[in-house]
Amino acid sequence: MVILSSIIYRKYYKAEKKVVALKKKEKELLKNHIRVREDELAAMLVTQAQKAEELSLIESSFDTAIVANDYDKILHAKKLLSEFINASENNDIFSERIESQYPGIVHQLQQEHPELSSNDIKHCLFLKLGLSLKESARLLNVAVGTVKTSRNRAKTKMNLPDEISLKEYIDQLVNDAILV
Repeated sequence: MVILSSIIYRKYYKAEKKVVALKKKEKELLKNHIRVREDELAAMLVTQAQKAEELSLIESSFDTAIVANDYDKILHAKKLLSEFINASENNDIFSERIESQYPGIVHQLQQEHPELSSNDIKHCLFLKLGLSLKESARLLNVAVGTVKTSRNRAKTKMNLPDEISLKEYIDQLVNDAILV
């Protein structure tokens, strides 16, 4: 009877270890998947910034054509704009992608911190994606100082102590939501 109990205990213990190892491996796979998706989102944001630059060039083409009062240049600028519009996809791609990557993150931020504005939430999302001040500023078409001020304002609205970084807090918030 003791031997049988010992054998059953060992099998149970080994099975328990396997379950723990599988859970750990699953968690690591999820983290890797999230990292890959974050990189994908960051790349998408860079693409959006490139589109903004392209729009600026089209605007410049229109300005030049109007100042020169050149009908052919106006037609060319109009053609560039039409091609750009046809090539562009839905502007809500960022929101959809971030929601698919981190389901409910915007809702969770709003629920935990209802005082956050949509701009504050956008800065939090950029932080979650690991974008630097410079990258965020470029995407938002604002100065680096503006992004820094916005992030500090969001941190103040969340009542976070100085020793906790906004990035760490957001990462923890998202990780807690994933584990639930």
